[in-house]
Amino acid sequence: MFKLPLTSWKNKTRGFLRNQGHWVALGVSLALLFAALAWVSLTNEPAPPLVEYDANPQQAAQEPDFVDRLSQVQPPVPTPEASPPAAPALAWPGAGLLGQTDSGEQPVYQPSLQQWQTHQGVDLLMREGDVVCAAAAGRVTAVGSDELMGGCVTITHADGLVTHYESLLTPVLVQVGDQVETGAPIGGAGIAPAESSQGAHVHFEVVSAAGARVNPLSMLPEIAAK
Repeated sequence: MFKLPLTSWKNKTRGFLRNQGHWVALGVSLALLFAALAWVSLTNEPAPPLVEYDANPQQAAQEPDFVDRLSQVQPPVPTPEASPPAAPALAWPGAGLLGQTDSGEQPVYQPSLQQWQTHQGVDLLMREGDVVCAAAAGRVTAVGSDELMGGCVTITHADGLVTHYESLLTPVLVQVGDQVETGAPIGGAGIAPAESSQGAHVHFEVVSAAGARVNPLSMLPEIAAK
């Protein structure tokens, strides 16, 4: 068998690489690149597709993590219902319009007396002689007449509450010891000298069982003002 001399084979190889070596390098590089891409595609698994949820509960329920996410949702806290307002404890002692209101500890100017002083209670403006009634059932515990406030009646109620009625015509219609029901007539609306600027009215005050003054408006139904 014919054999090329080793020196001749080396010379031919060198000549080939010298003339065609860049093509060989390019081919080797491409082969390595394709091999790397094939290796990456075989070893890397494709990422799972993103799942979009909409408002359809049936579709959402088919997703694998729907139940897990649903269990993490906190139920809304119910809003407590507001308590209904308490019924008024007293009835107005007559039919009329609201005049001067309770001033608490704040002095107000009294035109009839031409001086500043607090106004305890409320004034119910009425026509002179209109019937004044008991604001709640109770027992008459005081009857009198005052030169500034006219006829006066005091009623003590079963819960210890006390109501005062002033600026009444004299004589009044009740006497001490009488038991009266809500709405029972006790006198007529008059014009008290101390509050003559208000005209005919009944001056109405409320005192708690402990002896503290109470704003009557807190225990009466709403009424139109003058």
